Amino acid sequence: MKKASTILSLLLLGASLVSFKASPQCQTECNTINVNDIDLIEIEEELELGFDTDQYLPEGFNPYARMFATNENMGLIEVDEEIELGFNTAAYLPEGFNPYKGMIFAIEDIVVIEEEEEFILDFNTQKYLPNSFNALAK
Repeated sequence: MKKASTILSLLLLGASLVSFKASPQCQTECNTINVNDIDLIEIEEELELGFDTDQYLPEGFNPYARMFATNENMGLIEVDEEIELGFNTAAYLPEGFNPYKGMIFAIEDIVVIEEEEEFILDFNTQKYLPNSFNALAK
């Protein structure tokens, strides 16, 4: 795919350079090149490993079989871990308490707090700055 995009880019670059050629014939009406008219040739390179892979793979092996697998086909099992606190929480919560009530995720509600880092230099900066220098002044 990388080579195909490179070849297509070179073809488009060459076509654009040819169309912008400074010649008297191409001042009013030039032949335009349609991108759909360009035939793309994909070159498949064969990887040579130096040994026969058929000896090491099972009979009828297809590396692309089930390439587009979904989560349902993988057989993933989600395990819900139950947390044991060691006491009954119902005594400490109101009746009908639902911890998930009103949980709606809104990206606008996220507040990002940036902490300012303090830089400690190993020398006295006042020696190198003018007397009237104020880093906080605008």
